[in-house]
Amino acid sequence: VSVLNCPLFDCKMFSSLFATASRALSTSMRRRIITHPKRGGDKLTRSAFGVFVKKNYAAAAGTSKKPMKVIAALRQKFASLSSAKLQKYKAVAAQNRRVIRKRTCAFKATRINPYSLFLKTNFTKAPKDIHAKGFGAVAKHLNKQWKALGKAGKATYANRAANIRKAAVAERDRIVAAYNKA
Repeated sequence: VSVLNCPLFDCKMFSSLFATASRALSTSMRRRIITHPKRGGDKLTRSAFGVFVKKNYAAAAGTSKKPMKVIAALRQKFASLSSAKLQKYKAVAAQNRRVIRKRTCAFKATRINPYSLFLKTNFTKAPKDIHAKGFGAVAKHLNKQWKALGKAGKATYANRAANIRKAAVAERDRIVAAYNKA
């Protein structure tokens, strides 16, 4: 018996439900939004060589059908660049990395919870002898502190996490809207 033939199953109801339900962004879509300021736009390149290739590939390739040879020729040109031009490409790549890092942080902060905020703020404050034992020992130590906090202490972290999450969601939504606008 098909579900579609069942009188209790209303296709229109379910299709509108699925169309209006908000869904989380997939990992690949999130990565694409972070590295592409606009839909269909150029990707933010992280390395100086990548910026150089992006700028010079079309002119170097011409009608060539061998992209690996074009990249090899561009690599030789890049190696022979003057330091002033090299610094220019490095500055563009550094700016792109800053933009990507900022956009990534906006997406990461949307998932913050009170416990992760507690770990983040107190991880470096753990005693040095515990730090010497490794991450697991520090996490165990902080977990004991978290359990000993009580409701009032946990509520302060919950409020701070909610405020951070609210601001991050607004920033993320702004980034996604700018991406989709193009």
